Amino acid sequence: MRRLLAVLLFVLPIFAQTPVTPPVSQTSYFAFAGAGVTPYGSPVAVGWVTFGIKLGVQVCTASENPVYGCVGGLYSMTTIEMTGQQSQVRTGVAMVVAVSGPFSLIALADGGSSTSPSMVGTFSGGGMLAYSRKQTMFTVGVKAVSSGSSMTSKFELGIGRTF
Repeated sequence: MRRLLAVLLFVLPIFAQTPVTPPVSQTSYFAFAGAGVTPYGSPVAVGWVTFGIKLGVQVCTASENPVYGCVGGLYSMTTIEMTGQQSQVRTGVAMVVAVSGPFSLIALADGGSSTSPSMVGTFSGGGMLAYSRKQTMFTVGVKAVSSGSSMTSKFELGIGRTF
């Protein structure tokens, strides 16, 4: 009887403790596709596809919402962008800057090459607002793209899948 009482005295406090929010990582991969518009450039319409892979492990703090993700997740991403006159291939990083419920604000920066009659370097930076619904994400983005000596802004919409 004493042994049973001693075991219960050690085991019951374990179940009575309030656990801290368990560490939850963000999704490991994402793939998006969409269309965009370059209002001040030519050509106006843009089609794009992006694939991202998570770099390292990001753990939520107790104050962050583990259902939707955590701030600070860093991803390596590759983007292919095409128009009727040129194509671009860029690689870079994306970082989750803020999370509020199913919405995430993501900062983007990448660089690569562009073919517009000749091969030139291209760089872009901007932001994206993503809405998560289960494993599907809807995105709205704004980018400033520098290709050669010209700089244009792009507005993009997309849909993607996380896995």
